[in-house]
Amino acid sequence: MPIVLFILSTLLFSAHAFGPDAPLCQEEISDYLEQDFKKLLHSFTDPVEKIIVHERKLQEKIFPSSDKCHLQKFSVFTKDEEVINQFNSIGNARSTALSAMWETSAPECSTQYGVVQYIKGCVYQMYYDPKTGTKEYNVKARKSRGKSIDFKHHDWEVDSTDVDPLYGSDDSEPDTEKRFYPMRVPSTTMSLKQDSKELAKWDKHFFDKSGYSYIGEKPEVSTKRMFVTDFPTGSDYSPPGFVDKEGISVSSLKFKTCIYEIKNIPKKDDPASFEKSPEEGGPLTCFDWSQNFKPNFENKNFEHTEEFDPYCEVK
Repeated sequence: MPIVLFILSTLLFSAHAFGPDAPLCQEEISDYLEQDFKKLLHSFTDPVEKIIVHERKLQEKIFPSSDKCHLQKFSVFTKDEEVINQFNSIGNARSTALSAMWETSAPECSTQYGVVQYIKGCVYQMYYDPKTGTKEYNVKARKSRGKSIDFKHHDWEVDSTDVDPLYGSDDSEPDTEKRFYPMRVPSTTMSLKQDSKELAKWDKHFFDKSGYSYIGEKPEVSTKRMFVTDFPTGSDYSPPGFVDKEGISVSSLKFKTCIYEIKNIPKKDDPASFEKSPEEGGPLTCFDWSQNFKPNFENKNFEHTEEFDPYCEVK
């Protein structure tokens, strides 16, 4: 029974903290194995669910109207949230969720556009000794372009778990239309607005399955709006374990989320860089956002910072 509870609690922690679409990571589990079973049992049966949303941010661009089928709007919504002492860990967890949505003049235009996301930075595991202040580092792993790699991107790279650079696609579906099947349609017709209360309403439609449907669920239903989401591996404190060291997962990532014409997004190779113009096959527009948190060892939480983590710069 203890093993079952351990496995279930570990799976629930990963799913709740970072979402089902987070890049695949090689989690460090040795600390958990050193847990006192009573504490783990309490964590599993009585999890703390307090969540603080630090910021919701909307970036969007409206495109000129045209008589032809065209892109009307591209919106990038991010939510920075903190989970307080999840499953009785010694500290808090913090992460950023993204939704990128595009709207076209007519339903038949929606699959003429798609998102390509670029990533720079790293996610690593730190073992911190509060008695001596010493730190040990281990870079995590992720799936990128169909391969397992170190979660360390020194330069801007296309952010996609499979070989298809189209974000949110499924490269096992070679058919052009089925390429969009994993993408999502909000169940509401309301518009995104630069208002904190209005933006909060979109949490359900972007991040709760009850608020959206997948294209592949109802391929016969036409839509002018579709979106993709991202739940990058965040930052969190592990419960105390191995030789009294604190396990800390640190995420320092930058992103560029871009909208391209689908004709300029190949199924395997990289598209033209975000530095290229639309006439050169580049994006129609891009928005920058980040998930960049540094640990506060005294308060056992994470603080947002504009400074890139120095460890991510080391090659």
